[in-house]
Amino acid sequence: MRKKLQVIFYKFFLKMVITMREKIIGILGGMGLDATLDLFQKIVKLSPATQDQEHYRIIIDNNPKILDRTKTIRHGGENPMP
Repeated sequence: MRKKLQVIFYKFFLKMVITMREKIIGILGGMGLDATLDLFQKIVKLSPATQDQEHYRIIIDNNPKILDRTKTIRHGGENPMP
C-alpha cells in the first residue's frame, strides 16, 4: 500500500512540475542522504526527457549538519530540537 501511494505521489509530483514549464525543482536534503538520492533518482527516471538538455533543472541543498534524530525516533530518546 505504501509503495503504491509513493508511486501515485511521484506521478502527481511530476505532472505538477511539467505544468510549471521551465521552473526549478528544489530539494532540501540532508535529513537522510539516501532519501535525498532516492528522490532525485526517481525524478530523473520518471522524467519524459529524451536527452540530457531536456531534464528538469534541480537544485539540491544537502545539509547533513542538522541535529541527529535517530535516537529519538528509534528509542524514544530526548528530542534534539529546541
